[in-house]
Amino acid sequence: MQELEPFIVYRELSDGDEATNLADQLEQGKIPYQMLTDGDDETGALKSFLFLLPLGRFTDADKVLDAAAADKPDSPEKRAQFIDQLSKSDLIEILDNPFGWDPRDVACARQSLEKLGVVYTNEELHAKRTASLLRIRTPEHPAPWLLPLGFMLAFGGGIIGMAFHGIGIGIGYFLWCMKTTDPTGQKYPTYDETTRNQGLFMTIFGTAAFLFWSLLRVDS
Repeated sequence: MQELEPFIVYRELSDGDEATNLADQLEQGKIPYQMLTDGDDETGALKSFLFLLPLGRFTDADKVLDAAAADKPDSPEKRAQFIDQLSKSDLIEILDNPFGWDPRDVACARQSLEKLGVVYTNEELHAKRTASLLRIRTPEHPAPWLLPLGFMLAFGGGIIGMAFHGIGIGIGYFLWCMKTTDPTGQKYPTYDETTRNQGLFMTIFGTAAFLFWSLLRVDS
């Protein structure tokens, strides 16, 4: 009688969904397995999933999992196939705007272009990356209604209610100090210099107007 091969630890997971997916993949690959679970004594919730397989089936299990991973839409293989099917202009667009893409996609685009006879040096790619970053850092213009509304509330809010002064001053401060983080993690002013100056003016003189209306209300 042939002795059964003992089951030994293959993987330990802490996420229930990952454990369910692994079990499904092993079953689809007809890989025998045992799953042991460990729960929290207080809540009863499962906190670990231990998968045991015969040692001789580890390689088969790895192949099944690798094949499942490669078949995912976001797997490196699938992404490379997608990039390789793009037109030359689309591939150049990826290199012109690399921050909108995964670094692996950018590398695939470069390789695909080289197959088409379009070769960029590292210096040229660095220049494209710098130009793209400068475009991203271009300051914005606020919505057309925001500045008039901010000035109206900052200076005349006392007529309809002191709380409106705070809203106007807040708009001014927002336009003056708001910053955006670029893909490299660096912060830059969100709005153009003219808008920031108007926001500063709105903040300072809106605060003065707030004090004026406050004193006026106290005297009355």
